Amino acid sequence: MYLPQATREQTGFSSAVATVVKSKALGPVHLVHTKAPTPGSDPFAGYTDPGDALVWAFITDGAIVCKRAYNDLENHAGNMNMNHMPRLSGFQMTPDFRALSIRMDRQAIGLSSEDIDAIARTVFPLTEGLPLMIGSIASQAMKMNTELGPASGAALAHSILELTTAFVDDFLGRHSAPETIRRNLVTEARHHVDLYSRSPSLTAASVADALQVSARTLQKAFEAEEHTLTRSILESRLTRARTLMERDLMRALPVSDIGVRAGFSSASAFSRSFSARFGLSPREWRNAQPGQ
Repeated sequence: MYLPQATREQTGFSSAVATVVKSKALGPVHLVHTKAPTPGSDPFAGYTDPGDALVWAFITDGAIVCKRAYNDLENHAGNMNMNHMPRLSGFQMTPDFRALSIRMDRQAIGLSSEDIDAIARTVFPLTEGLPLMIGSIASQAMKMNTELGPASGAALAHSILELTTAFVDDFLGRHSAPETIRRNLVTEARHHVDLYSRSPSLTAASVADALQVSARTLQKAFEAEEHTLTRSILESRLTRARTLMERDLMRALPVSDIGVRAGFSSASAFSRSFSARFGLSPREWRNAQPGQ
C-alpha cells in the first residue's frame, strides 16, 4: 500500500513530503537519511527540496514510485536509483519507506540531459560493485557519532564523487572521466580553501595534502580555471578581509589585526596584496565606506 502521492510544486517539494532522520553536509556532497511521513510527523522536520541536485537514493526499507514524464519507476529495498529532482513530477512511498540519499551537483560528474534520462530509467541492485561500495561509504559516514573535520569531510566527498563518476562512466560506456575528476578536484579544493584560508599556513601544497593528491596533480587541475589555486587562496583571504572591515564591530579593529584574522602572514603582506587588488590601502578602503 502506498501513501498519497507527493506532487512537485512550482517551488519544489514541500517540507511535509518526507521526514529527515539525519543529514550530513560534506562540501559538494550532502547525505540525507529520510523516511516516509506519519500522521504525527513534524511537517517541518528538516526536509528541504534538493533543487537542481542529482539524488542517488539507496532504499533500505519499503518502496517508492518515482513519477516522471517518460516513465514511472518503482524501487524497493535493496536497490538504488538516481533522480534529477526537477524532472520528478511526484512520488509515492510505502509507510515503511526509508532511504539514504546522496545529493550532488550534476555538473560535478558531467552528466548531460540524455545521460540523466538513461541512468534514471534503471534500478541498480545493492549486491555488488560500485553501488554497494558507494552506499556503504555513505552509510558509515552517517553512523559516525562525531562530526568529521572539514579536511576529512572534503576527502570523503572527493572519494564519493570519484566512485560515482567511475560508476556513471562504466554504465554509459563513456571515457570523459579525467575531465570530470578534474572538476571534482577543483570544487573540493575551493571548498577547502574557503574553510581554511584564514590560516596563514594554508598553501597550495597543504591543500593537496588534505585532498590526498600530489601538488602537481592539483596544479594541473587548475590550469583550465580562471585563477590558479594560489590565487584562489589569496582571493579568499581578501574577500574575508573586506567582510571583516565592513562589520560594525570590526571597524575599531586595527588594520593589521584584520589582516591576521583573514589569514595573511603579516600586516605588510596584507597591505600590499589589498592595494594591488583594489587600488586602495586597507585603511583607505575602510575610511571610504559609508558611516566612516
